[in-house]
Amino acid sequence: MMAAVRNSHRTSDNKTVAQLRAMFFAQTLAEVAGFAPTGPAITHWGNIWWATHTGHTVPIPLNHKWAEYLTGRLPHSTLRAALIKDFPILQTVLDDPLWPLLQRLLQPQENTGSWISRDTVRPASSAANRVRLRCSSLK
Repeated sequence: MMAAVRNSHRTSDNKTVAQLRAMFFAQTLAEVAGFAPTGPAITHWGNIWWATHTGHTVPIPLNHKWAEYLTGRLPHSTLRAALIKDFPILQTVLDDPLWPLLQRLLQPQENTGSWISRDTVRPASSAANRVRLRCSSLK
């Protein structure tokens, strides 16, 4: 019984880090795209952006999946890639070394080495390099 409780807690922790990562992705999108980080604002912006991006008309009623991104759901890979193409800073959010660190704090046994390349393989950000250099100089 105790093992089941521990495993249930681990799943909850994993989801929490993933949700925080997705929420920060959506909050950053709101900031760089210039809309309020609210459900109605992201829904309005997202539907217009997607219609413009794909050449389709704006759906009526609006697709409300966009609001879910503010509560911890990461956009599907095709949509995420299109957003990152228009707003490259979003890739930096996903690649931030904070996410595997948080996961490692919650799950010390989990291998988080593939987290950065899980969504899109790309070199580490210059910010991450500055942190590494700063940490190296403190030794």
